[in-house]
Amino acid sequence: MYELITPPAVEPFSLTDLKSALRVDHSNEDDLLMRLGITARAFIERRLGHAIAAQTWRLTHPGQPSGPLTLRPGKVSAVTDVSLRYGEGAYASTFDYTFCESRPATVTITAPSAAEDGAMTGVQVTFTAGRSDVSTTPPELIEAILSLAAHYYENREAVGEGRYVAMPLKVESLLSGLREVSL
Repeated sequence: MYELITPPAVEPFSLTDLKSALRVDHSNEDDLLMRLGITARAFIERRLGHAIAAQTWRLTHPGQPSGPLTLRPGKVSAVTDVSLRYGEGAYASTFDYTFCESRPATVTITAPSAAEDGAMTGVQVTFTAGRSDVSTTPPELIEAILSLAAHYYENREAVGEGRYVAMPLKVESLLSGLREVSL
């Protein structure tokens, strides 16, 4: 199970970028616009399987892993903690692991499968994924975020009586191009 521990501190877009893309010139909905931008970024991250802005995640794996644990969303820049639990005890940090930065990034546990408290009953891996410098975000990715945020703003209900509003073709097109390259 993956859990977002710390969301991005900085977004790859600004409120000014959003307002320009939506042609909004008042400040009445600034909070809404930022929420829609953040929602669009998070959706695109899930769709691409790639963290855009630096964020901290935790993977909790029950029992002893049978092989390497895959860390998602990629690109993983650092593993900040690996903790193991034996028996009914508490999780305790360990250095008995190997981090492989390949895509996808993996962690292989090298600790023994059992200790004096019993068999290994869980692993937690805390890691940082995404760009620490959001200014390096590809322009097409920012355009996809802004376009999707604009879509959310203009279609606040995706399904209504007699209508269904699909994601804009422009966003799908930008994302399909980004899936083909290594971000």
